[in-house]
Amino acid sequence: MALRGDVLVYDRYGKLIAVAAVKLEASMKDAERLRRELEQNTGAPYILVVTRKKTYIWSPAGRVVTEPTARFVDPYLKQIDRDVEQVTSAGLRAVVHIWLSDLAWALHDAAQPRQPDFVHAIAEGEVRFETAA
Repeated sequence: MALRGDVLVYDRYGKLIAVAAVKLEASMKDAERLRRELEQNTGAPYILVVTRKKTYIWSPAGRVVTEPTARFVDPYLKQIDRDVEQVTSAGLRAVVHIWLSDLAWALHDAAQPRQPDFVHAIAEGEVRFETAA
């Protein structure tokens, strides 16, 4: 079965615009491999690989921005007295889904990545969990 990612983001017109793979751990080499697989299998222009420590966001031009994951997920995890090191795989996927939804709809002062074209591309979009076929 082809790798499709954990969280899918569609733009305001219903086109797949971003795919996120959420892993507890992954090296930069692992993240690069995941990016290539997701790009090939989905055709999404933006690829995210989110781990407990780092979030990698690739643009359509292949430029990658790497930021600490805690910057994006800590505001949500603090509400349940957790930090990113304590969260389970399913919990991290859920928080990434919520963060991307908030980011798409400019809600709750969601932390914006240092890639403004990504934020613009997902604006008013729909965020979904990938489900098995």
